[in-house]
Amino acid sequence: MRVLRKGMGGPDVKQWQEFLLRQGFAIGTADGSFGDRTFQATADFQQRNGLSSDGVVGPGTLAKAKELGFVEPETTVGGGSSAGRPTSVSSGSLTEQALAQIMPNLKADKRAAYFPFLTSAMAEFEINTPARQAAFLAQLAHESAEFRFMEEIWGPTPAQKRYEGRRDLGNTQPGDGFRFKGRGPIQVTGRSNYRRYGDMLGVDLISNPQLAATPEVGFRIAGLYWRTNGINAMADRQDIVAVTRAINGGTNGLEDRKKYYERAKRVLGVSAGTRSIGGGGATRGLDDEAPAEKVLSRGLDASGETTPTAAERNASESAAAAGGTGGGETRAAATASASGAAKGGAKAAPKKPAKKSAAKKSVAKKSTAKKSAAKKSSAKKSSAKKSTVKKSSAKKSSAKKSAAKKSATKKSVASKGSKSAAKKGAAAKKSSGKSASKKGGKAVKGRSRRR
Repeated sequence: MRVLRKGMGGPDVKQWQEFLLRQGFAIGTADGSFGDRTFQATADFQQRNGLSSDGVVGPGTLAKAKELGFVEPETTVGGGSSAGRPTSVSSGSLTEQALAQIMPNLKADKRAAYFPFLTSAMAEFEINTPARQAAFLAQLAHESAEFRFMEEIWGPTPAQKRYEGRRDLGNTQPGDGFRFKGRGPIQVTGRSNYRRYGDMLGVDLISNPQLAATPEVGFRIAGLYWRTNGINAMADRQDIVAVTRAINGGTNGLEDRKKYYERAKRVLGVSAGTRSIGGGGATRGLDDEAPAEKVLSRGLDASGETTPTAAERNASESAAAAGGTGGGETRAAATASASGAAKGGAKAAPKKPAKKSAAKKSVAKKSTAKKSAAKKSSAKKSSAKKSTVKKSSAKKSSAKKSAAKKSATKKSVASKGSKSAAKKGAAAKKSSGKSASKKGGKAVKGRSRRR
């Protein structure tokens, strides 16, 4: 069963109301409309059973209710009951296998995680016939590049910087531009839109803006926008041009949207309608089913302005964040540039990131080259320093050796001089002795003669 909240309606809401009545909560009549009394009774049930009293019938509340005898309804999107989870593609119902055929680039793990929330939102907002489902899925596939982008990549780019202080978006507080950037498969933008959608869905998106990027809330915002703008009636007529204008404000990416639409119609077994898919005169999605005061804005879609898809925004902003967009670019130019880059839809959208990747590689190569040059220069300097140190060391060593040699030479000379002096002294002594001896002898001889 889908998550039930205030403002929702349908057989599952009625079944929940009947359960609350059996539990003794006074909600009046089980009319299938989740109003204030059902909300309060749900919160009282949660409080009684030790649960968080948020008034939302989520997994925890449902599990407790089952313990007390609640029987969960088993239905498939598009009508009809099922004995379990749908496992095959059939006309009039959307299954996970059908979704895989409509969005072949959606990874299996993400598809499995998103499918319950997608189908729950479609049921909640009466996107419950094959024709409506085909149109809805085709638009979301193109808008988000098959759910690849659920949150706007932040640079910030020049266009994103202009979100700040936009009073028409309700961005009146510092940081609102980033805080309330585009989120969800249709990229709701701006504080005022977060508040409006949050209030209508019973979700506090002002305190928790990140919730808008989750599949549980993001698909509900898309479904709410779809129903409130009367797009179900356009889908019933199979008027893909009117549907595209209601979503985009123009017909950007129309050929890609048509490709998804035709594929979805084949998978879901939609027969050809009485009108051509190229017809339609509706603008901005207004028709008799949607009073003007209830029409919702997505944010960057002022009168006469096309709204860039999630894929287009992220393609252009990724490139700009990498240095591909000048600071003087206007929002209209940024949108036109993104639209041209993403023309042809989800298949063309990845081309921008590819350029970004190439730019990154080029920058990386330059950076590597610079680092290599720096390393070589450093190595040369280091080598030069080492060489200088070696030379200096060699000079010092040579000087030491030279000094040692000189010292040794001096010592040797001194030693030789000393030896020579010693020899001379010894010779002199000998000579002196001999002379004295001779003189003594002569004296003796004289004396002897005198005697």
